[in-house]
Amino acid sequence: MGTQGYVPHLWDYDSRSYRIPGEEDVALWARLADALPEVRIVQPICQDARLSTQESCLKMARAVVLNTSKHYLAQPLDLYEAQVWLDLARIIAHGNEAHSKRVISLMATVNSPLQLDTKNAGLLRFSAENEIPIAFFGGSLSGATSPVTLAGTLSLHNAETLFGLTLHQFIRPGAPFIYGTATSNIDLRTGNALYASIEYSLLKCAAGQLARHNHLPLFSALALADAPYPEVQAGIEKGLTVLLTFLSGTNYTSGSGNLGTCQAAAFEQLVIDHEVYQMVRRFVSGIQVDDEHLAWDTLVRVGIGGNYLVDPQTVAWLRSGEHYIPTLANRKGIHSKTMLDKAHDFCQHVFDEYQPQIDMNIVDPINQYTERKMEQI
Repeated sequence: MGTQGYVPHLWDYDSRSYRIPGEEDVALWARLADALPEVRIVQPICQDARLSTQESCLKMARAVVLNTSKHYLAQPLDLYEAQVWLDLARIIAHGNEAHSKRVISLMATVNSPLQLDTKNAGLLRFSAENEIPIAFFGGSLSGATSPVTLAGTLSLHNAETLFGLTLHQFIRPGAPFIYGTATSNIDLRTGNALYASIEYSLLKCAAGQLARHNHLPLFSALALADAPYPEVQAGIEKGLTVLLTFLSGTNYTSGSGNLGTCQAAAFEQLVIDHEVYQMVRRFVSGIQVDDEHLAWDTLVRVGIGGNYLVDPQTVAWLRSGEHYIPTLANRKGIHSKTMLDKAHDFCQHVFDEYQPQIDMNIVDPINQYTERKMEQI
């Protein structure tokens, strides 16, 4: 499970409206992600448009790495930012070069149809030369930058991604490469890009088959919503996209907490998406069948007309995970706080009480590195 990153707006619970995020929000986003156990991959939630590009990347990256020790996913604006992330990874890894290459991963994209610009070509080369994992993906839009037919869009997407793979492996054979997809479609009535359409999920599942055919891991987004606010439409869209992301065979994700076709995010939405993710993960884990789970001894012990509620097996398995127990969902059938309100309460608790387990030996070196680079701008 990975978070959304690089959005221009945050949805604010108190005002019920969008606002421009900044460095403090990046820190809070990383801390919240750190507190959610299923989140494994964290992106900076934004770049600060009020700062220069270099100032922003330095401050946003520092805010992330000082608030979570989880894996960092970056989509650098340029090679300067890519180098900043690699430098920070080396500090975090205490100079262990092999470990530093697994602390971070990068993203690069194709400009559909069939274009690779200087920046993304540079990121491919940078990642290959430094052996940093890179998720390379097309983001074509069926009906706009790729054919209106889904098969035609998929063919274009596959060609673009395999071109990126070929270039990447030509630079350094065996460097880690992730087959990515952000391919979707447009609303043919309005021309708006869509990231929670059912066609997006169809294309993602097909991309998963292509990735496996090419013996590559798959990157895609999950928990996407075209809905601009945390409401019923967002819930429907996120439930579908999380489930279908699991079923697509995706290995590596981003997107949790997003709203409005990846143009916004919300702290509370990240917490809700975490619960959706847990429910779907329980579903795809299936029903385990073995002697212990078939519970023959329990069936004999309780017998005909008995009560399993007070049986020792039920008590022993209460917290085993056999039955998923939600944190936010209301299962009582009576009025109580909404999921959104409960998610807000959780966020406030994290912001007020939670302390991420950061290696304190890296704090001063990271601050010193950031300040030194700031002075050079």
